[in-house]
Amino acid sequence: MASGREHTLREWDLDQACALQTLSGLTDRIEQISLSPDGRTLLTASRAGGVRFWEAATGRLIGHLSVRGRFAEVSPNGKQLAIGITDGVVLLYSFPPGGEPLRQLTTNFHRVMSAQFSPDSRLLAIRGDHPIAQVWDLGSDKLVASLLHDERVPSVVFFPDGQNFDVVVTGLAFSPDGQRLATGSQDGLLRLWTLGGKDLRILRAHEGAVNALGFVGTTHMVSAGADGLIKVWNLLTGQSVLTYKRQLPYVSRLAVSPDGKRLASTSDHDLKIWELETGIDLLSLKPDIRLEQTILFSPDNLHLAAAGFDGVRIWRATTEE
Repeated sequence: MASGREHTLREWDLDQACALQTLSGLTDRIEQISLSPDGRTLLTASRAGGVRFWEAATGRLIGHLSVRGRFAEVSPNGKQLAIGITDGVVLLYSFPPGGEPLRQLTTNFHRVMSAQFSPDSRLLAIRGDHPIAQVWDLGSDKLVASLLHDERVPSVVFFPDGQNFDVVVTGLAFSPDGQRLATGSQDGLLRLWTLGGKDLRILRAHEGAVNALGFVGTTHMVSAGADGLIKVWNLLTGQSVLTYKRQLPYVSRLAVSPDGKRLASTSDHDLKIWELETGIDLLSLKPDIRLEQTILFSPDNLHLAAAGFDGVRIWRATTEE
């Protein structure tokens, strides 16, 4: 297997864990990976090496932007690209990008950490190094909601620069119908909001940080925490309906397959694929890199990609009978 220090991007067979191809040119620490909605373009973001665009089917490098990106996300309609840079700014490009950004969103975060487009591509939710998540209207480029993740002050607030916070937002996700936003935080809380900033539900999800979350349809969610647990929640009752077997030392990231049948999770050097409905452990792998950054399924459910600071691995997520 390849050394993680090579910063390589490889494709592997899920069952045999053998390298199928290597994408050249990754010589820097990887912050995040993402896929275009049609699954044809893989994006890698790096604060040192910029944002690179790869042809997913062949591994060919097809584009590069020299911006110090923490993340790069393509909108569901495939027309916009959001790139978070180090000083609290999100740059907005057309996709595929033609050069300079079209405009930018300036947050009051010192650092932007991740973002997600709403399903209709009209809103962008952003989290940073504050206990709030921001929701921006991309038609007007205006901030429309600031969601405070502090149960002592359930309101919409703004924070001055220069403050440090014990609790920050660690994850966010839009519901599939685009009507609600969920956020997780370092204090183990999972919260459900309207897009206008109304707090709908607060769940004490984990002992320690909520490291990842995702919707399963519109009535259920799945969360992963620093306590090593993965939980499935009924959002109508606010109750946990399933807890997966503990994954030590912690669960860093998770991904729900587009067909809603499987869940993938990472923990340090450990990757697991679960049957989502039952929590049955279908497969365990131990890749040669620490998988701390991103995990995602391709839109067709056929491939699974995971990233650590020093590399990316892509597996074939299904095998022919």
